[in-house]
Amino acid sequence: MSTQAINLYRKVVLSQPIAVLVVVLAIAAYFFTHINDFELDASAETLILENDISLQQYRNIRDQYGSDDYLVVT
Repeated sequence: MSTQAINLYRKVVLSQPIAVLVVVLAIAAYFFTHINDFELDASAETLILENDISLQQYRNIRDQYGSDDYLVVT
């Protein structure tokens, strides 16, 4: 870490810990009040680009053979 960053940390955080704590708590309270608006879509469809060549090939094969279901026999 650079000396300037350490000096800035000492000057801001360590010299005024209550002010820093109030700011952090205010930011946390703001996000806490908006937690109901948060949505996370972690499905596979959101992780793939629509113009991806592999996706187009997959959709063509799925259309040709039907289902996405598979069976693995070992």
